Amino acid sequence: MRLENFPNVNDYRNPVIAEAMKILGYVNRYNRGIARVKKELNENANPDAIFTYDKIGVFGVTVFDALYDKGNDEKTRVKTRVKIIQLIKEDKNITSPKLAAKTGISLKGVEYHLSKLQSDGVLMRVGADNGGYWKILNVGKD
Repeated sequence: MRLENFPNVNDYRNPVIAEAMKILGYVNRYNRGIARVKKELNENANPDAIFTYDKIGVFGVTVFDALYDKGNDEKTRVKTRVKIIQLIKEDKNITSPKLAAKTGISLKGVEYHLSKLQSDGVLMRVGADNGGYWKILNVGKD
């Protein structure tokens, strides 16, 4: 495995085990995992993974959270939470998928922010996930 052929060349430490995993159904196609992961990271709005090749025979990968912003993490998170609170003020029954669509972040990202807002004492969920509503408890003056 070298930078110029990664990830397009298969290189298995133990080809017998690799073939056994395919026969047993744990692998559906060789040489598709990295492309699949890149596609799913993109669909989830994650930044691109960073691959390192500084060791012989292995590679490293760094994957960033979908909420990661290389520029200004805290400022971005605050803006997103303010937008979520604004949308909840407009519709206390708004669902997480609708929040995701209106904020432009992933569903997991919305769930993360809602969880943080609840743990920070800003929001409270009243009732069940289906049929309940959001109650705004405390919005800071910042």
